[in-house]
Amino acid sequence: MSNKRRGYILIEALIAIAGLLALMAILVNDNQERLDKVQSDLRQTRAEACADAAVQQALAVLSTTNEGLVTLNDTWAQLGGTAGDEEFDFPDGTSFRMQVVDACSLINLNYATQAQLQLLPLDQDQVDSFLDWTETGENARVDGAKDSFYNALPTPYNAKLGALTTVNELVLIDNWTAQTLYLPPTDSTTLPLATDVDGNVLPLAALFTVDSGSPNESAAGTALINISGRVSPATAITLRNLGINGGIVNRLENPPRGSAPITSFTTLFDLPGINSTQEQLLLNNVTFSAATRTPGTINVNTASLPVLESIPQLPTALASSIVAQQPGGYTSLGEFAAQSGLSPVTLGRIISNFTVSSDTWIVRAYGESGGVGQAEEAVVGFRNNQLQIISINRLHTPGIPSWWGWDATTSSIQQAGVTQ
Repeated sequence: MSNKRRGYILIEALIAIAGLLALMAILVNDNQERLDKVQSDLRQTRAEACADAAVQQALAVLSTTNEGLVTLNDTWAQLGGTAGDEEFDFPDGTSFRMQVVDACSLINLNYATQAQLQLLPLDQDQVDSFLDWTETGENARVDGAKDSFYNALPTPYNAKLGALTTVNELVLIDNWTAQTLYLPPTDSTTLPLATDVDGNVLPLAALFTVDSGSPNESAAGTALINISGRVSPATAITLRNLGINGGIVNRLENPPRGSAPITSFTTLFDLPGINSTQEQLLLNNVTFSAATRTPGTINVNTASLPVLESIPQLPTALASSIVAQQPGGYTSLGEFAAQSGLSPVTLGRIISNFTVSSDTWIVRAYGESGGVGQAEEAVVGFRNNQLQIISINRLHTPGIPSWWGWDATTSSIQQAGVTQ
């Protein structure tokens, strides 16, 4: 064989070897990528499992909660430390952080009035667009939007014309964006920006819910007396035995011909004979609905100052006084009325916004495994006397959601699975 031929064979062999090495490199790289993908998926799964474990721990604690009287002194309020600053570690190196929030400490958008929305740091176009989205009819407000607007979008859709299902549905509404909902606003053309106790500006998402409600019963868990409409003689006797003023009971039992029905504390507290004692008795014992649940009320024991300040006709000084009282808490609406110092007329106008109870909570959970995190929000509550998960939403955020207001670092580390 000639030297020239041998040279060709050597070159071909080298090329073949180079090709094999390149193929091996590709296979190794491909396998590494697959391995990295498997490991990343495993970390994600474990992070989700950690977040789920936090929700389960919250459920275990909430199952023993007295929904008739909910305060910041309850065990659920201590879970996760202060605003999620405790870390719970598992032996395998995974961990979770958590916080439980009383849904009645937030503004339920499905029951917020226009007057309440206008007391929030919202522009008029946001208020109008929100109301147009949730209310029936096709006539848009001046700064609002109905189907004619949404149908003309590149990806058309219709306005809801009904209650929101989730808070993040707001981003579908004209003049609302993820930035305006989830990031702290930098300015307001109407009212001062809402802030937390440390002075940090709060994003709107930190104030809102669509799930809050409270049991329509007394703080002690007993049934309230429904006095809507004309009360029966038997109900009238029960009211008198409670110490309700005879004149008030007579008005409820035998309303004057043509008189307006008593359907709220606003009209009830306008009646002659109302004093502080009568206010307390009525607030602790009567209702105007046969429903077992009252949605949208705000818990005076857990609501923040920005939430309280959104209530129309609530004096600013009283809002601050309510927050100052929360470390001790109000044991009933009657006790709140006794300490408020408000006239019966003013009290009647605002009291229907309030409760001292709650049947729903929001569990914020963040699981972490090998640098991969998973945030989720679970809505849990008592329905038909059973505590259950109402909904669970895995959040696609790069880390802990900013609107939770958690510090990046934790103050303490606990062993996971130990109830605090």
